[in-house]
This record gives sequence, structure tokens and C-alpha cells, in this order.
Amino acid sequence: RRDADADLPGQSADLGSLIADAVNLVRPQRTSQGVEIKVEIEPEIGLVYGAPHRWTQVVLNLLLNALDALDGRGTVRIVARLSPEGDCVLSVSDDGPGIAPEMLDRLFEPFTTTKPPGKGTGLGLAVCHALVDGLGGRIRGSNRPEGGALFEVRMKTLAQRISVLPKAIV
Repeated sequence: RRDADADLPGQSADLGSLIADAVNLVRPQRTSQGVEIKVEIEPEIGLVYGAPHRWTQVVLNLLLNALDALDGRGTVRIVARLSPEGDCVLSVSDDGPGIAPEMLDRLFEPFTTTKPPGKGTGLGLAVCHALVDGLGGRIRGSNRPEGGALFEVRMKTLAQRISVLPKAIV
């Protein structure tokens, strides 16, 4: 569902705040009680381009998927860092069973799920992909060499967006 004000130009989000909001939303859930959630954010990131509620939804969906994979025990790591190109790279990883090889090519297709009936719609990653793409970013999922899943989201920082505006606008 699209809302009229969601993609107004010039919106920005404080990534650290919205990650904290997402973690605080899931903390009371039973599935997160035995899970350690580690957050590392480089302070140089500043603001990222896009509506805060859209980025919160992306982080929340990725965090909920990681918690589901861990089944109540393990570690989720959320890391935000600057790439050499100046993008913000947000990674959400877990030390769970990882992604089944046959699912890797279909991760972002709607209604793709490995959960039993009634436990998930298979829309979370499709929504993430649509939101990230709509904000000019990229998302990918893979398995970590040491085990578990890894999702990486590349997004533009507000500083990057401003630097590409025509001189007359800046």
C-alpha cells in the first residue's frame, strides 16, 4: 500500500535511532528472549536518504526473520558502516542454520517461505526488496561462510544525495 507523503524528496532517517526502535519493538517477544542482539553503528554515517518509517520496516523485517531462524537461541548482529564508495551498508546476520540453497535465488519473490502454513506469509523479504529498491538502494541475501544468514542493504547517505544535486538547487 502506498501512502502519499512516504516518498517526499529530501526525507532522511537517523539509522541508529530506527535500529534502536526496531530492536525495542522485538525485545519483549518470546522468540527474542534467549537471543543476543548486537548492534554496531559507525558514527560517521550520519543520516541516510529516505523516509524513516520505510527504513524501520526494512530493519524490522530482517530482524524478525533472523529471530525466527534462531528459534530462541543464538546471536543476531546488526552492523552499519560506510563503504569505500560512501554508501551506508547495513548488515543483519545470524548464527542460525542459514538459507537453504534452493531458496537463495527466490528470496525476494512474494509468497516465498520455508515456514509451515500459518507461520508466515512469505512477504517480508519481498516488501524489504520493494522498499529498498524504491529508495534507490540494493539488498542481497547470502549464507555466511561460518554459518547463518547474512542480509546486506546498501543505501545512500544524505550527504551523497546532496552532493549529486545540481549546483543551482544546493
